[in-house]
Amino acid sequence: MNSRERILAALSGAEADRIPLVEIGIWPETLRRWRTEGLPQGITPHEYFGLDPIAFFSFDAGLGLPERVLSEEGGYRVYTDGDGCTYKMAVAQVSAPQFVGSSVRAPEDWQKLKVNLRPDPARFAGFRKDIVFGEPLAEGQAQAHARARREGVFTALVPLEPCWYYLRLLGEVEALAGIALAPEFASRVIADYNAFTLAMLKLIFQQGYRFDALWVFSDLCYKNGMLFSPDFYEAGVLP
Repeated sequence: MNSRERILAALSGAEADRIPLVEIGIWPETLRRWRTEGLPQGITPHEYFGLDPIAFFSFDAGLGLPERVLSEEGGYRVYTDGDGCTYKMAVAQVSAPQFVGSSVRAPEDWQKLKVNLRPDPARFAGFRKDIVFGEPLAEGQAQAHARARREGVFTALVPLEPCWYYLRLLGEVEALAGIALAPEFASRVIADYNAFTLAMLKLIFQQGYRFDALWVFSDLCYKNGMLFSPDFYEAGVLP
């Protein structure tokens, strides 16, 4: 069995030659350290450890606003991303960025900006993901997809979950307060983003791309439960 066949067998409950061995992500600084400790150049950790790789694919799912670096001082970079969200992040190592502010502060802001969510095949083909096979890539997703299919690598298309997009767009403080105080607006953002996501998936499939899995995940909980009421999710997200 190759890796793709092995993972498909495990997910479907069929017989496999062994349990798949999967590592879905390795921090860049970890990889750099491993290179200094004996991991040979020119070989991926998946190859070295005999792991079963998963090739993850996504698409440009943002509002397409100008990305700008606002400052770089004191070991931190403050920047604005394509959704108009401002973050502060340590420069020396990869870490979760600290949310500073959003371009969406009211329903009218979203009404103006959501027109930028135009489905376009170029959002997939031209999208450059830093890591698809567990190593930085010089190729675009279209080429990486063809290589994955050719080499028998399990492929997963990973769209951004709409409720998580809402939390990330407004920042958790404002977003969670909005769920409690203005649930209609929260539901509208989620519904609009869901419609965009579905339209993008249809375009990607129409272009002839095929995947072994559609993997949708989000950070909506912590160790004691959901970050907000399950009632809102059932009423405002699941439909």
